[in-house]
Amino acid sequence: MARGAFGPIALDAMGGDHAPAATVQGAVEAVRQHGLNVLLVGREAVLRRELAKHGSSARGMQIVDAPDVVAMDDPAIAPARHKRDSSMAVAARLVRDGKASAFVTAGNSGAAMVAAKAGRALPDGTVLLAEVWSARLDTDKKPLTGAQEALGVVLGEDGPVDAAYRAIERITGTMGKLTEYSLKSVSLGHDTVGEAFIRVEIDGVLYNGRAASTDIVTGSVVAYLGALNRALASHQSRLRRRQPVTGEV
Repeated sequence: MARGAFGPIALDAMGGDHAPAATVQGAVEAVRQHGLNVLLVGREAVLRRELAKHGSSARGMQIVDAPDVVAMDDPAIAPARHKRDSSMAVAARLVRDGKASAFVTAGNSGAAMVAAKAGRALPDGTVLLAEVWSARLDTDKKPLTGAQEALGVVLGEDGPVDAAYRAIERITGTMGKLTEYSLKSVSLGHDTVGEAFIRVEIDGVLYNGRAASTDIVTGSVVAYLGALNRALASHQSRLRRRQPVTGEV
């Protein structure tokens, strides 16, 4: 498929709390109302039964068989490790192989990030990942499942974000526990700007950090520094007042 051509959309038909009924219904309506070309990715027998409920409206819709499913409570690494034949992982690979223009999922947010990166849907993965995060995180503000695990896998084990965080901890002498990490798109296009949000626990107190950048690593590092700066300011203020700090900052 030539770059810029709008081809089929690979839909993880098994992803989401109400899948596959809700996803198949949405796909049928998208085809009927907007003329989209949707590839339903999932367990073929199950999807055929769902399509049969829609009669002639579902005629001609294509199914790509994927025997496994990433559950909402699965670890983020599932599509890259033990569920490589899941509907989410297969949908991402369809983009990589030029058989689809995009992949869409309503399933596990962290796993969607891993599937997109592991599937190498685009040479650098950046644009597709931004679109996936926008689709999921703009409507679902819940933190990613296993945030630290997702970080390590999405950017590679011992990847640049993890390495940068460890370097900052060594320089500052401050050890924090990452309790939440999320990304969302705040602009569209090739130079997509993504916003990183993190929550770090230091000495029993939660500190938030947020930053926007066209580069995932840069945004993640600046957000982390923001959280550490808040921790430092809180610590200095506590020393001046000699008062304990609890809760979230």
